[in-house]
Amino acid sequence: MKEVMSSVDLRVAVKELEESGRRFIDKPFIHSRREVRLKLKGDSGRQDLLIVPGVRVHLTNFPKPSPMRPPDFVMSLRKWI
Repeated sequence: MKEVMSSVDLRVAVKELEESGRRFIDKPFIHSRREVRLKLKGDSGRQDLLIVPGVRVHLTNFPKPSPMRPPDFVMSLRKWI
C-alpha cells in the first residue's frame, strides 16, 4: 500500500474534483496538525474535502466530529471565506 501521494496521484485527484461539479468552501476545520477538512457546498449538495498533506485527498459524506472550540487560525479563515 502506498504511504505518500505522487504528482500523478495529485493530478488525478484534481481532475476528479474538477469533473464533479462546481463547489464553494463553506467552512474550514482543522482536526490535527496534519489533517484539514473543508466543508464544500455546490450543485451536488454538501460534501467534505479531507486533506492530509502528502498522504491523501478525498471527498467524503461522513466527516469526523468537529472540535468544540476551533483554533484561532480557523476562526480567522472563516472571516475571509
